[in-house]
Amino acid sequence: RCLSDWSSDVCSSDLFNGWPISVVGYDGMTYASGAAKQFFMWNNYHNETSESNEAILSYSFQFNRWDVLAMSGPMNSEDLPGSGHPVGDLVFNTSNNTLLQYCCWSGSDQYESANQMWWFDPIGRVGRNQQTPTRPGSMQENSAVWDATDGLYFIINNTNGLWSYNPATNAFTHLTPSGVTPVSAAGYFSGMAWDSANDSLYVFGGNSTNNLY
Repeated sequence: RCLSDWSSDVCSSDLFNGWPISVVGYDGMTYASGAAKQFFMWNNYHNETSESNEAILSYSFQFNRWDVLAMSGPMNSEDLPGSGHPVGDLVFNTSNNTLLQYCCWSGSDQYESANQMWWFDPIGRVGRNQQTPTRPGSMQENSAVWDATDGLYFIINNTNGLWSYNPATNAFTHLTPSGVTPVSAAGYFSGMAWDSANDSLYVFGGNSTNNLY
């Protein structure tokens, strides 16, 4: 962990408590604001090369500790999707304090349950496949963001474009905004951010055909 004092641009490091984790580059992560004040990851929990060892992990800033909340494998469990490449699709729903992710497919899990919308309760440590009537389809190396003002989950990918998900209605909507589609939306690993002050969504970065943006 790097603790940074932004005013003096000084970074110091210390050791974690709890379960050690590994980062392999296909990890999803999000921060839970409010009372939770925890950092969550959908990540490999003990093996750098096996996607079948993925799990939901939490980091407590108060105790400087990692904990494994629930584990997944090559096939989905009752609580979590099968392993895959979540990258940026994990977000924290501030309306009901749950984790949302549209996940996963990378060839390591069973095809019939790939790419579903999952909710996970980090307090109760239980999750559910929401079985939405429509879905964005196959998406890998996605980017997602939570709009706390409107209570919507936005996700973008090179394959199927921009979609919104409304937890209140459990429904996806395919969005076709006017203007020029961002170049990064044609590739993978783009970043997204929500500007609540201007009610705007920003997309940046990513790569396409081996080019970085």
